[in-house]
Amino acid sequence: MVVDVTYSLGTKNRKQEFHFLCDIPVGQFVTIFGKSGVGKTTFLRILAGLEKPSSGSIHFQSDLWFHAEKGIDLKAHKRNIKMVFQQNTLFPNMTVRQNLEFAKSDRTDFNYKNEIVSGLDIEAFMDFYPHQLSGGQAQRVAIGQMLIGKPNCVLLDEPLTSLDQSIRIQIQEFLKATQRKYKMTVILVSHDVEETIKLSDQVLILENGAFKAQGSPFEIFGNVGGSKSSVVGKVVRVTENSSKFITVFLLVGHQIIEQEHPISDLDQYKLGSSITLPLA
Repeated sequence: MVVDVTYSLGTKNRKQEFHFLCDIPVGQFVTIFGKSGVGKTTFLRILAGLEKPSSGSIHFQSDLWFHAEKGIDLKAHKRNIKMVFQQNTLFPNMTVRQNLEFAKSDRTDFNYKNEIVSGLDIEAFMDFYPHQLSGGQAQRVAIGQMLIGKPNCVLLDEPLTSLDQSIRIQIQEFLKATQRKYKMTVILVSHDVEETIKLSDQVLILENGAFKAQGSPFEIFGNVGGSKSSVVGKVVRVTENSSKFITVFLLVGHQIIEQEHPISDLDQYKLGSSITLPLA
């Protein structure tokens, strides 16, 4: 996805200018990282077709979503893109089941639907109405509503912030597994370093309405070393490299350490656990 657009926000006397220029790899999990107010949500809304840039273009593979000079501005449903906000947008007059059924597409099959319902752990309240759900339950249904139609591109505007920590970890793992399995392009907005490292293939740093850096989580957040022989931190990601080795990502402050260990040590490195790793 190649994006090169400008966008203005505010009044004539007090205007904020954004210039979003980036090349987002298709089929990967990408996080837009930055402080509040730098334009993260605005960028997602532009991709979704909810805000119109003043100039530029947006290409998604062979499709042209937006081109100011050519007068092209595809609506969201024609972009096959779905977005989840911090607050759920479920239809209040529909049950959970009906909300999911309404969002299905011709790409949705029986097994995929069951996979979404089971992975988000929402089977128990399929016949509930939104007002009967807790905030966390409603947000899980909203994520299911987004995924059920198998969109090409998924936009996540910090939808996990209202979830309890244990459920948040469960949904993070489900989102990452689903993205990998179906090769979806997922773009997450976050200011949480741990979440960004755990989920992302690529990270884009957004500052003052423009992208300043792009790379893998390890490239963006760097490494920790120096004269220390060991360090204590939190396990934020574990990947299996082969049948013999795993890579452990340990968060220390706003930096990460990446180390390789035998796969037989896998049980020692639970997500979220604090451990001591040797740096030698």
